Amino acid sequence: TPIPVMFYEGVLLMGRVLDHQGRPAPRLEEITLERDAVMGVYCDVVAQLIALLCCDLVHGDLSPYNILLAVDGPTIIDFPQVISAAHNTRAEHFFMRDFENVHSHLAAMDPALWVHRGDGRAIWQAYVRRDLTPQFVPPPQPQQPHRRNERAYSTRPNDQRSHPQRP
Repeated sequence: TPIPVMFYEGVLLMGRVLDHQGRPAPRLEEITLERDAVMGVYCDVVAQLIALLCCDLVHGDLSPYNILLAVDGPTIIDFPQVISAAHNTRAEHFFMRDFENVHSHLAAMDPALWVHRGDGRAIWQAYVRRDLTPQFVPPPQPQQPHRRNERAYSTRPNDQRSHPQRP
């Protein structure tokens, strides 16, 4: 996270997060990573999500809009809505939403990342079992084809439809 500089009357002033050229770091949403850099960003962000969860915290609103690509790696920002994982009954929902927001954004840049779509569930399960440590690495998932536009549909023959036939 950015370095806290000052706290005054409920306002926290943080240090600037800079990129490699010394300019304000861009949001992940604003750039397209080269394919060979995507896995590194993914691993770094997942490590940060794990570190937060080890402290019983869930970001609660994580998306590519509040991850800055700083000179020293991805930096998660915007924590006003942080959630207590141990005390909020919807913590799992928020954690999974955070994970899926980041995973799907990065997997769109490198489809090889789709095999890691189950990592969020594995991380949460380790948390629930109290096996989660900052060094946790999600186990490999069985590979299944990813279907982006999968729709529910009936496989019943036409003569068994539940609605009347139209001429």
